[in-house]
Amino acid sequence: MRTNLSRLLMISGAALIVITSDSALADISISGVVHTFENVPVNMIEVTIYRDDKEIDHVFTGEDGKYNVSVPEGKPITVRFDTHYSLTNSRDWHPSVVANIDATKDTSVDRILLRVGQGQDNAASIDALSGYEFGAFWEERSPNKEYADSAAGRLAMMKFPIQTLQEFQRKLQDHFLERARGP
Repeated sequence: MRTNLSRLLMISGAALIVITSDSALADISISGVVHTFENVPVNMIEVTIYRDDKEIDHVFTGEDGKYNVSVPEGKPITVRFDTHYSLTNSRDWHPSVVANIDATKDTSVDRILLRVGQGQDNAASIDALSGYEFGAFWEERSPNKEYADSAAGRLAMMKFPIQTLQEFQRKLQDHFLERARGP
């Protein structure tokens, strides 16, 4: 169709300008399952998609821990897995974040979340700490006392074996406590 239209416009002496934008690109699917280390599905986890420091969309996991969200094909995305302060599980799970995901094709991103009060291993705890760092970035841009209070409480339950990680934890916890008390 476009080729025939181009020929018609060229014959008539008119110019054809094709404008594309991200909205004109095809959507891709980001899907997966969120579960525990025991492979039990985790429901009502907020899965948020970001691109270029902007939130694109978010969904919640179902009873089976599954989620699926469509986003425009394009630049890499970041996926954040976290509780929502308004839900009954808001203090049960530590967050997780996966950055620089190829967004040129359908992608599956399964995630294992660390339950608050448990310490599977150091890598799981460091993953959670990174999730809180990413949360602090977004909470700074869009203050939310309830989220900050929830994050501070969950951070207080973490235990790290080395001083450097303990310092990161303490700084993040202080940040969120300050934000929870703020105006």
